[in-house]
Amino acid sequence: MDSELIIKAIVVGYFYAGLAAVAKVVTAPMIDRPGLMMNPTFIKKLYWGACWSIHTFIEAYYLHMPNRPLGILYGIFTIPCMWLGFAILGLIVIYPYQVIDTWILAFGASIAAFIGSFFVMPIIVLFCTFLVMLCVAPFKLFIPKPRPVRTVSIACSEADANCFSSELHSFIDSHNYLERYQELQGQDQEFAQAALELEQAASDGDASPKVIGALIIDSIRKYAGSRDYGIAFLEALSKKYQQELFAESDDLEHGAFESQYPKGSYHLILDQEAGAIRQFFVDAGYLEEDAEPDISIVTELLLYIVVYFSWKQSGLDIHQMSWNSFKTSIENRILSVLDDVPSLTSYTETPSSKTFTQHTSRYWGEMDRMEMLIEGNDSKSRDYDLRPVSQSILSRVGCNSIENASRLTGFLMNLTVRMGPEVLARVIRSFS
Repeated sequence: MDSELIIKAIVVGYFYAGLAAVAKVVTAPMIDRPGLMMNPTFIKKLYWGACWSIHTFIEAYYLHMPNRPLGILYGIFTIPCMWLGFAILGLIVIYPYQVIDTWILAFGASIAAFIGSFFVMPIIVLFCTFLVMLCVAPFKLFIPKPRPVRTVSIACSEADANCFSSELHSFIDSHNYLERYQELQGQDQEFAQAALELEQAASDGDASPKVIGALIIDSIRKYAGSRDYGIAFLEALSKKYQQELFAESDDLEHGAFESQYPKGSYHLILDQEAGAIRQFFVDAGYLEEDAEPDISIVTELLLYIVVYFSWKQSGLDIHQMSWNSFKTSIENRILSVLDDVPSLTSYTETPSSKTFTQHTSRYWGEMDRMEMLIEGNDSKSRDYDLRPVSQSILSRVGCNSIENASRLTGFLMNLTVRMGPEVLARVIRSFS
């Protein structure tokens, strides 16, 4: 085998890898596509295919976060191994030209080889995957493992004064934020005081430890961007809980109404309507009742987009930071149903400093993409539509059809009318 043939195989392999990258993204459901490829044009496809190695590195890198060194290693080794696999495919296709003199026969043999290569590709993929793992294995010995998630089972009586605090810290720890929370309390007196006041006010008000835990996690993220804003966020929450956080939201500017839901946090409404969504999916045959965590993830995503749809249609002025706090709480609800909760925090240490970095999960990106589906191509338009979301969700569970999409859209519209205004009222009361 001469060097010219090898070079041709490498070039053709790069082309096939780019073609596969484009095919993967354009055939994926809208909710799973990156923002650039939501509405792919020819130029976007060309760019995406030409830069397939960059996307491959990024995907492998974030797949192993927050273990940054491991993510970098997998990103580095995945590119050449993937290229090698497609180069083998390219070699299979162009080899007939080297051994057959007649151009027409060589072309026919290449077409046959190309079709046959699809049966060979699963073997090549397995080989490349094994090769990547083999290349990374020696380096893993020198990479420290991230701190494992600890889940604590707590049985508390109502009379136990420490029950709220124990459950709160258990929830924060299950999301890998407890170490950072305690670190901030030890380093920053103002943050510690604000956090203590919030815990006390929430405990006195009979708040849910999970709700407060999600808010504290959000404050830690805000603190990473701005210390003052993180502390101010805690202080504002403490004040609201001390006054009337769990009062009925019948005096908000968009009108009073008689509630069909129990008094308290918007999470109580979400929990109640989550059961209705689950029952709808089970009755329609889209998912099995025990299809965890898929059914819970789909349920939480739909709860979020229904509230988002209500917000956009209402025209209410909600600051983006306040909305992101609500969005974070939905993200935390999703993460709480996973058996293996990913760590969204990482540290970068230098001889003189230690930097804390927080990341969002893939479900934050899914909520972003659902927002784009709601708004369509024009985010300034008031012509919002739930049908693209219905189609995307049904594609996710393998039940997409015109009839099913119409049925799910109707259900979501009814859900919007039923719960949307009151959830918005309580979100405004909680975060604005």
